[in-house]
Amino acid sequence: MVGVAMGINNLLEVFNEKYYENLDGGILESFGRLFKNSVKLYIYPMRIGAYNRYCLADPTSCPTPGLGTSEHPLAVDVWINATNLQVKLHLRNLCAHLLENHYVTAVVGYDSSLMEIFSRDILAKIQTGTSGWEKMVPERAAAIIKERHLFGYKEPNVVVQAL
Repeated sequence: MVGVAMGINNLLEVFNEKYYENLDGGILESFGRLFKNSVKLYIYPMRIGAYNRYCLADPTSCPTPGLGTSEHPLAVDVWINATNLQVKLHLRNLCAHLLENHYVTAVVGYDSSLMEIFSRDILAKIQTGTSGWEKMVPERAAAIIKERHLFGYKEPNVVVQAL
């Protein structure tokens, strides 16, 4: 069995049918290919606030526009995970099948303090020379990125003040 760990935002992308338009069998063909070799997806959750920001930043990435946005005061600390994620109505049975047959499973026992870190934010900071991204990745990874100028790494922006 091959296990792949990903965030809920990546699972949203997996259920985005725009990626399967060129396949004769569409999303079903793609899922058949993905899961035929005993692949299992381990899905990390996302707080509702981060989920809302993700969907608002690129509404086409969110298969259920508007459903993730909640203004209810009790929804402040809700976690969106593999079991409560809402996908398009016509894909809900497919999603339920994947969950029931353990092709997709929610990760438990995670460090919730790390759940606010997103790779796209880190990449943007690396590419613009904005400091602070180093605290969001392992120390050794930050050193290698700087040494090899990976991901379009730019030296941090330094503000020089005239005396």
